[in-house]
Amino acid sequence: MAVRQASRHLRPEYHVELDISPFTALQVVDAGDVTVTPYSIDTALGQITDHARDVAHGGRRGLAIGGDRTIALPMLRTAVAEHGPVALVHFDAHLDTWDTYFHAPTTHGTVFRRAFEEALLIEDHSIHVGIRGPVYDRAGFDADACPASSRFRG
Repeated sequence: MAVRQASRHLRPEYHVELDISPFTALQVVDAGDVTVTPYSIDTALGQITDHARDVAHGGRRGLAIGGDRTIALPMLRTAVAEHGPVALVHFDAHLDTWDTYFHAPTTHGTVFRRAFEEALLIEDHSIHVGIRGPVYDRAGFDADACPASSRFRG
């Protein structure tokens, strides 16, 4: 909701700094929020994947803005199904490459480990940017010391 509210302040016809009128060349639509169940992460990920596939149908491109970091996994799955493995520039304070988070295998803290395990990302073309997040203790570094985090350059 915050992203949508902030977007209302934008002037859609002309971008001063870039000296362009982007919507004269591009057709853009707000495809809305994805309705997901709050009771099952696996079901919710499937619902996000289905919505992303609907948006991307027919050669259209999807862009997700906002939401929990967990949405990255179904968005990556959708992009890879259409285009093959992708390069990722991950802007965040955290690596999100833990094996589990609170004993759950798929959460906001594990999405990029799952993405590498599913061969969604091009290893030598993906990078973390802005990693600075606090960890609870030394075990936090050990949890991120996995093949997925070592494949990222940061």
